[in-house]
Amino acid sequence: VGVRTDARGIPHRDQDGGDGIRRGRAVRTEHAVQPPARLYPDIDNAFLPPATRADIAAQGAAAVPATTARRSGAGKCGALVFAWAYKGGVNKTSIAMQLAHRGASKGLRVVLVDMNRGQGGIRTMLRIADDAPIRSAYDASVSGDPADAILMPDELASSTVRASTLEPIDFAVVLAPPRSEADINGASWAVYRQIIEHARSVADLVIVDTQTVEATDNSGLIDNVMVPLMIDDAWGVAITEFAKESVDNLIAALQMYAERGLKRDRQLLAVTRVQNFDQASAAGVDRKFGAFARFAGTTAISVHVKDQLDRGRIVSDDPAVRPLLDTVLLRVTGNTDFEERANRPKRRGLFGGGRR
Repeated sequence: VGVRTDARGIPHRDQDGGDGIRRGRAVRTEHAVQPPARLYPDIDNAFLPPATRADIAAQGAAAVPATTARRSGAGKCGALVFAWAYKGGVNKTSIAMQLAHRGASKGLRVVLVDMNRGQGGIRTMLRIADDAPIRSAYDASVSGDPADAILMPDELASSTVRASTLEPIDFAVVLAPPRSEADINGASWAVYRQIIEHARSVADLVIVDTQTVEATDNSGLIDNVMVPLMIDDAWGVAITEFAKESVDNLIAALQMYAERGLKRDRQLLAVTRVQNFDQASAAGVDRKFGAFARFAGTTAISVHVKDQLDRGRIVSDDPAVRPLLDTVLLRVTGNTDFEERANRPKRRGLFGGGRR
């Protein structure tokens, strides 16, 4: 079987080698940079329900084709959240990463999807070089298998991908294609939809960082992926700042999507970089957005959080961001670990017992 390599140095089979691998599918060989041993037995079964994994183990993993193993989790449907905004610079990508980080910190199996094709911010914020020998949504487009786009935590920990001085990532990631492969043919909206649907079948929570919404969607990623899935059963975290342009544009978008059938109850409003937020401010938010979204909370300006993000470290438990993250995750997952009282330190009673 002939082997060719792409611009990243990742080998591809030129033809079917008799092992079920389709033409053009990315494969690892002795010539490629090898990732370390996986955190889980294999990427196909890492997020499958325990009962399914037990069945596969009983039969022998080799007896169950990878595609069959993936489909066996199809009955499961993890919660889906789109982080979106009509204006750039409102911390949309930061919030998407922090939601994934916070969810994983409570034991959820999380997949973070970068759907900002051509300008993917997750790669940059995780300090992954554009030419790193690692898969992206492009690989799912080449192989036809959406599972090929998902990177497990151990793959992200490789020294060829991220610096060893950075803290490990505890959630799976789908990177946007690198710039050299970011045209519409590299990862179409249909490919992204397949990736998201597969991620939901193997994870508890899927967070999607979208591109900035515009009046005309030339990518198809908003009109054909985000909006239809939010109308169906996905959640939206609509993000804005207290600036007239940002507020007015987001309201216009919400109104337009409401006319297509988007429901208020599954849209959660987040206002970022807020100072001196009071009752009057909350009332103003409700007047502006109440017909289209439920107010989830705010983030405050934090030098510490920004400094850590600039260093490639995700902070999700800082008081500047945690209340918003927990409100969203409690609403989306129903997991009581995100309730406020669950995050308070226990107080000692008069006789040493915790107060109730």
